[in-house]
Amino acid sequence: MTIDWRGEICRFLGKPSGLTDDEILDALEATSDHLKEMKRLKTSEFAQPNPPRFQVIHQIQCAAFKGESGLYEDLPWVVESGPYMAHLRGSHSIRNFDLYLEQNKEITFIVYRQFECCEKAPPTHDTTNNRARRELKPDDLLVGEYVSIISEELRSAFIELSESALGGIIHPDFDADSGDQISHPYLWWFHRRTKIETAVSQLGPSFQRQLSVFQEYLESSLGDEWEAVESLLARKQIMAEYLDYLFARALADMSGCHKCGILTANEGREGLVPDRDDIGPDRMSQDEPDLDEEFYMCLPTTIFGFNMQKKEWVTLEVGFIEDVTWNEEAFELLVIDEGTKELVKAVVTNQLYAEDHADVIRGKGNGLFILLHGYLPAELLTGLQISNS
Repeated sequence: MTIDWRGEICRFLGKPSGLTDDEILDALEATSDHLKEMKRLKTSEFAQPNPPRFQVIHQIQCAAFKGESGLYEDLPWVVESGPYMAHLRGSHSIRNFDLYLEQNKEITFIVYRQFECCEKAPPTHDTTNNRARRELKPDDLLVGEYVSIISEELRSAFIELSESALGGIIHPDFDADSGDQISHPYLWWFHRRTKIETAVSQLGPSFQRQLSVFQEYLESSLGDEWEAVESLLARKQIMAEYLDYLFARALADMSGCHKCGILTANEGREGLVPDRDDIGPDRMSQDEPDLDEEFYMCLPTTIFGFNMQKKEWVTLEVGFIEDVTWNEEAFELLVIDEGTKELVKAVVTNQLYAEDHADVIRGKGNGLFILLHGYLPAELLTGLQISNS
């Protein structure tokens, strides 16, 4: 006996049998959500309230498949699809956000992780190596993260915390009129952890529970990074990826300064900016002064240069710049009469050092015309050797 499972599933869902696989899966997921909601409503009258928690939601924005953009509970994964063979797929889609919050009233705040795909080539995209695309991870397509406050009790706890522990440092405005978004990476909490811990201990039990959930999220997602930053700062070091922490710390350290200004004493000067000559006139007068490594470390890694072939300004990597190696023997290798060779060399040399360089045709030299005759290869070779010399 053969059973038509597709027809049975469609009959159970109350759908026609001609649905596609994706439509059947969507209908099954919607029915499952509906059954879960009925079960929740049936038991909610006798159930105890759940403790406050946070929820991570993955927000996918796809430029190629608009229908797959949306909110998902599970971490998305990368599939070989779309214009750059790096498309994001998600599961457990949140179709009705208000209903989702109603079903999960214990959520105190939501962490939105924003992903974008199919709009531009991913960071590890390599058109010459197809395997590079298979190594993509979802975080390679992560473009942002922020926290959205859901619980008004948490908002009140943040407001009270800001008044007692966040003075003098840049931090979010937790008022409802200013919005609900708290941007990653939450530097204000990192630099005021000691004061925050003291302030939280003096708050009421309900506020402590709300803020402990936020602290739990920070420690789980940024704990390792914060330990690395703290270790670097203790050694008076920092890495490029952690520069934001350094600037936030400088703002916090200046919070006790007088707000009207800072008293300074300077020598006489012309204009608004004092002159500084750290290198000194002695070194500046030398063609090759003896400079230490700190001087070279302060120099830029790129400079602007003019591309004579493209006739445009381009950015040059200093590490790849080297002296030009001229072939000074090219003209000597030219097989012509010595007298003619000396005559041509004298004419070219005098023309190059002339005061007036009349460029008859733009980009075609200094207006010097030489008439050559003979076989075509000989004329071409002679002209090339003269121009190179």
